[in-house]
Amino acid sequence: MNRILLVVLIELLLAGAMGCRTAAPPPAAPVEDLVGEPPVVVQVAMWPVNRVLDLLEIVRFGLGVGPGIGADLRVTGAGQLAAMTGLAAGLGWQGRWRSPVLLDSRSFVAGGPVTLGATGVNPAFAWPRTFWEIRAEVHAALVLGLVAVDLFEVYDFAAGVLFFDPAEDDILGPHWL
Repeated sequence: MNRILLVVLIELLLAGAMGCRTAAPPPAAPVEDLVGEPPVVVQVAMWPVNRVLDLLEIVRFGLGVGPGIGADLRVTGAGQLAAMTGLAAGLGWQGRWRSPVLLDSRSFVAGGPVTLGATGVNPAFAWPRTFWEIRAEVHAALVLGLVAVDLFEVYDFAAGVLFFDPAEDDILGPHWL
């Protein structure tokens, strides 16, 4: 017991003699330096899985019910012609990172690159409209139907064949974290 008190007393004296300084913590390293990219072996092993997932992102579709009328025809966001108003609830495939549920209202007109109005009031449950899509959406009385092909996702798939990931959505691929 006396030895412990002696050690504590010596440490206190030394700390007092040094001005009670403590060592400064090292500067924080960026997350990229700590985590890094997955090993090449892991990226190669995940390549087939990521290409299948990229393929699933290309086509979107859905069916909904609710009162409404209109059509939305797009060949990219620069070439669109649309007039639609309505309220709908539905299900569909909107990509692996988006909700399949539609629960939204919309009221908009669009021509060329200009869109006026709200294309989706509830972003969490609205079907997305992307700039690079080819889209046909029709709301007739109580039925809503949508089919879309996203050209950016086609590009992401093609680039992914060469181990590039423009969408940065590959699992355990470069820049995924």
